[in-house]
Amino acid sequence: MTKDINKVYVLGYTPFKCYRDFWFSIILIIAALIIPLGASIGIIKPGNETINIWFQRSGSITVLLSLVAEYVISRLHGIIRPAGLSSTETEKIRKKLENPLMILRYIGGAVAVAGTIIWGYGDILI
Repeated sequence: MTKDINKVYVLGYTPFKCYRDFWFSIILIIAALIIPLGASIGIIKPGNETINIWFQRSGSITVLLSLVAEYVISRLHGIIRPAGLSSTETEKIRKKLENPLMILRYIGGAVAVAGTIIWGYGDILI
């Protein structure tokens, strides 16, 4: 018998790959939140830039990271909710990841909106 980790779901995905993508999207969203905080404090600011401008520029990185996280979440959602028939293994992973993925989707969208606001008005906000 093969272990559950070797069972292939849709598009060659295994449970390990599903959880890997789930945690990768969490890391991307956390990084998207930390970068503007670091820029506002001045930790990641180059010497010749003002904090206001650098905070504004960090908004673009926030938007980029949150959109990559959204892509990973959407792809993973398509894996755990395939069109047509699904297997019992897919149903097991879907039950575990579906609600956390929806929460991550909303958080990622909110972070993207916040990053857009920072990108547009960050120099005024600080």
